[in-house]
Amino acid sequence: MLEGFPYRKKALKYLIGIIIIVLGIEAGLHIRNAVVNMAGYIDTRRYIPDPYLIYRPNPGYHGPCSTFEHVEFNSIGLNSGPIDKVKSHNQVRIAALGNSITFGFHAVQQEYGFTMQLESMLNRDKTGKDYLVLNCGVSAYSSFQGVQFTKHYLGKLQPDIMLVGFGWTEAWHDYVPDKHSDKLAKKLTQFNLASGGLLNFSLIYAQITRIQKRVRDLLLPVKPNIDRKDIPLRVSLSDYRENLKFFVDWCRENNVVLIFWIEPEAKNCPQLLRQLSYHKDYMQVMREAAQEYNVHLIEMDEAFAGYDPFKVFDEPITDPGHPTPLGHKLMAETFYKYLKQWGYLEPEAFTENR
Repeated sequence: MLEGFPYRKKALKYLIGIIIIVLGIEAGLHIRNAVVNMAGYIDTRRYIPDPYLIYRPNPGYHGPCSTFEHVEFNSIGLNSGPIDKVKSHNQVRIAALGNSITFGFHAVQQEYGFTMQLESMLNRDKTGKDYLVLNCGVSAYSSFQGVQFTKHYLGKLQPDIMLVGFGWTEAWHDYVPDKHSDKLAKKLTQFNLASGGLLNFSLIYAQITRIQKRVRDLLLPVKPNIDRKDIPLRVSLSDYRENLKFFVDWCRENNVVLIFWIEPEAKNCPQLLRQLSYHKDYMQVMREAAQEYNVHLIEMDEAFAGYDPFKVFDEPITDPGHPTPLGHKLMAETFYKYLKQWGYLEPEAFTENR
């Protein structure tokens, strides 16, 4: 019975050795990361659990995040600059709700995202107003989180204008649904976040994920069926329509100007993602809702018209929705144009709300 014991003991030593090596590499990468970014923070979690949103940005976090070289979440966990609790009489607040496009994925620097660029454009006009654009977008958020954020958090921010752009993440396949999330999956997700991200925020895991993504991108042209048909979509078209109606009702009840915007798509590229056809269905629902409820609508594709998609989208073939810094600049200019065209930049605008 004891003949195999030495081998088990030896195997155990090897296993312990491997674990020590992996932990050593992980610790080394974190130390290097902290030195390079001069990160003196204690709580290194980019995201934390939330009872309504599942997860949200960690207030006060600063350091690398997603495709940003460096990001600073403000005191309430938004990818924006500082915000005062008390809104001044001459301040106009614009809340931008959305997914990774609004968050600024592939903008590289925080200030290159369309929300910060729009804020700079608005405040250059010297109208006597102080414009604050709040980036309430978070990567992988769907309109479900948009509704929950609006219900539980947005009112405290006292917005005057609300920009709503959801679509791409609605059409994701529902591996872990939002509304009917598997309890175990949700608990594991929240545990992972609460524990500092044992997997998601491991630098070794991050490197492995990047390698997997590169391999997937290389193989994608010969894998047109990478998306399975038998998995339901994350937010159904009917739920999406109801969520848009919620934004309409909430804005009217709170005297907030609502603006829907159609997410851009890379044009003239050989798209192989079935998700692109799903996305068009959701965008059509948004157009119909805007017409039915008399809501402002911006077709963001017009901002990219005439531009080489490889200059305004980061990976137009495999990722036809995420703009480059130039693409974010074009989006900011388009928002500015319509805000001015619709009269919301006039000195007397929003004075009745004070």
